[in-house]
Amino acid sequence: MYILTNNKNEIIAISKVCERIEEYRNIKLDDHNIAYAPDEIINIYEVDTVDESVAEQKYCYTEADGFYENPSYVEPVNPNAEMEALQEQVTNLQLALAELVEGGI
Repeated sequence: MYILTNNKNEIIAISKVCERIEEYRNIKLDDHNIAYAPDEIINIYEVDTVDESVAEQKYCYTEADGFYENPSYVEPVNPNAEMEALQEQVTNLQLALAELVEGGI
């Protein structure tokens, strides 16, 4: 199993296949390729196993520290969930306003 990290040690890919093609600045992986800029650093580590909780971007890796949670990782926002939460807040505010109006305030 291969772990690819960027210069911040963030995992950018986990793959069973890893072949660096220097002349094209490309790395061939299981299901896709990664192209990289000439000045970009991509580290490749071969490891025995990867726990299934380890996810790209969410974890970092170094040989000295092993796998660890990425301190700068932020969960992506789900726009649909955010919209539903906002709609629920609006509905609750409308109900509260209606109760105030009915109460004569």
